[in-house]
Amino acid sequence: MANLLIFLAALLAIPSSGSVSSSAKNRRGRQWVGELEDQSGCSFSVSVGQNGTMSNSPVERVSLCNFTMSGPLVDSVYPWRKGLASLSNWLGGPATDASNSSDGGYAFFETSFLPGQHQQLPRVQPKAWLKSPVYQATTPHGYCLRFSYNIQGVSASKLRLLRVQMVPTLEGHGAAPKNSPAATTLIANSILMPSLSSNTQQKRQADGNLIFASPWTPFRKILVNQTGWQEVVDEIWLSSDSTRGEWLDGHVTYSSPYPHAFIFEAVPNLAYSQYRGHVAIDDIQFSSGPCEAECEFNVDFCQWSNDPDGDFDWSLSRGSLWTNTGPLRDQLSSQHNFNFGGYAFIDSRQPHFPGSRASLTSNILPATANQESDNALCFVFWVHMFGAGIGSLRVLQKSIANTSDSSEQEIWQLSGQSGPRDSWYRAQVTLASSAPFKVRLEATVGESGYGDIAIDSLRIENGSCPGLPEWAVNRGFDCTFQNGLCGWVLTNSRPGITSMWMRNSADIFSGRPDGHSQQNVLSHLPNSYMLFDTYLNGHTPGSRGFISSVLQRSTEHHCLSFWFYIASASAAHPRLGALEVVLYEPVASNRSGNETINAAKHTSAMSSTLWRLENHQEEKWLSAQVSFVPASGGYISFVGIRGEGLRGIIAIDDVTLYRGRCQILPADAAVSPLDCSFDQNFCKWSVDTQPVIAASSTEGVTTEKQVEAAVTTEASGGCGNNREASGGCGN
Repeated sequence: MANLLIFLAALLAIPSSGSVSSSAKNRRGRQWVGELEDQSGCSFSVSVGQNGTMSNSPVERVSLCNFTMSGPLVDSVYPWRKGLASLSNWLGGPATDASNSSDGGYAFFETSFLPGQHQQLPRVQPKAWLKSPVYQATTPHGYCLRFSYNIQGVSASKLRLLRVQMVPTLEGHGAAPKNSPAATTLIANSILMPSLSSNTQQKRQADGNLIFASPWTPFRKILVNQTGWQEVVDEIWLSSDSTRGEWLDGHVTYSSPYPHAFIFEAVPNLAYSQYRGHVAIDDIQFSSGPCEAECEFNVDFCQWSNDPDGDFDWSLSRGSLWTNTGPLRDQLSSQHNFNFGGYAFIDSRQPHFPGSRASLTSNILPATANQESDNALCFVFWVHMFGAGIGSLRVLQKSIANTSDSSEQEIWQLSGQSGPRDSWYRAQVTLASSAPFKVRLEATVGESGYGDIAIDSLRIENGSCPGLPEWAVNRGFDCTFQNGLCGWVLTNSRPGITSMWMRNSADIFSGRPDGHSQQNVLSHLPNSYMLFDTYLNGHTPGSRGFISSVLQRSTEHHCLSFWFYIASASAAHPRLGALEVVLYEPVASNRSGNETINAAKHTSAMSSTLWRLENHQEEKWLSAQVSFVPASGGYISFVGIRGEGLRGIIAIDDVTLYRGRCQILPADAAVSPLDCSFDQNFCKWSVDTQPVIAASSTEGVTTEKQVEAAVTTEASGGCGNNREASGGCGN
């Protein structure tokens, strides 16, 4: 925080080349005295020296535009570094920039490089800040901020995007801080250090005339000075997932009526700081208006429109005028105590009667799957359903492959009151389609005057996601394991013994990690997941534990997406065990759809191993997916296979099942249809009781024993990597 305040003070005192007017008014009429910039990004381009030659220090030729990465090493804040792809093996960072050029530039933080001279404070998480200029207030339509990011290595923990707003306070009646040495000194000495004792904090408050927000939280930091302006910091984007060296696109829709700046915050994992890793940023861009299909409902419906076939239209508001239904304020104001923003809602009062429907439809969205990629999307929105007569809210997806195609399917549905008066809840569902499509939000009135339903902060994020809340997703498979097993059932290969799978959360004494953190989701405490027993409870090597769920018959492709963690506690003993995804199909075609899952079914059903990894992988949560067709129904199982009884982690989290094809991830998890260990059944193999007589040829005669050996060799092929552990491959 000190770095940011010094940075803001410097901007007030030193004119900037890309600035506009020397003062700007916020909506309350107060002036921010200093240089403000238009929203401009940075591609971190590499300039060329005179006569077309590079300078002796090519890294210094990487342009930071008006972003700032240097500052005093205080409060556990490190600087970012300029990076050059051609020097990545020497100085660190990705091997290419976001445009896949091996000569391009970027900004990065080497997460394994923590300078010894840095002032490390106890219980304070180190981080690195890349800071933007101070921008002007936006219009109500806001901006779409896009960027490319690259996270790799176990020492890289997360990347956060923080928004810093200079907000006027009720206590201040004058203008913003002036360009004077006194003001600069005041700001420079204003250091927010949450780990300090209360006496030290009180001393800093007395010395700097500051008011500290209490209690301090990492998602809302407030410093107030006597000039009547406060600095408010809120987190608007977050990712804790490794990109495995690839550049991915990030984006966020935002608006602000105040002068504001941004901080890209890279956080290292201190437990693995001896291992190489990095967090990198490239191609920061701003565009007017919200990102595609996103909306904050501040002034209009953005790229969404009211359906003319509905009984009535959605409306806009910034707070309900009635005490018995509707939100008090919009989602961001409710979460961060802002005083700006709107939302969309249905007005349940007369003349709208029970059963009346209003629909909000998106513009056409491009297909998520094609010949080159199959990247599903996560549709995120915030819901407010308070009132004694709440009806229902549905999300429907409609393919528009051709004009005659009117197929529409419900993918999310919630009914009844969802919480207290001023509570907004995050909702999400996976979007996947091989053709262009639209999304429709349909709200139904329950009881007139008591059933207002509101939505806000619509977002489209990359990748699939488990539906939230889990009971709103009609597939019944999505699960974060935060509130239980959802529709999944636990069984063992040996009935009657202790379950080999259990719900678990972080445990610092045993070294168990926290659960997977979804993108832009604040982690629960604790964050639960499913953990497989690799060394306790007396299970023997080769024992299997199952997490299973019943499938409905379908001729369509389905994609099972999940996150896994497979890591041995000892690098010298990597044979930890194995994790499989297995499809169990009934032998008889007339199997009932509601048959109970039990251990006996794993031997009476025909199994197909779809996905398999074994032994040590990486000390991080990694994404996985596999496609299949449940033509005969049956059930899908996560199968944990006991190794040599070693300490380690085999775990899964954030499971999603959606309709559509997807390529297998990671590629090492691919298996052959012939893979089978014959531990429980014959898999795809069958026993022929007739003797095999090989035909003679001019080159000799193949014996029956040679044919048998050839079949055995074929069956054992295609097992993938390291198949010597865990009792063979497949099932």
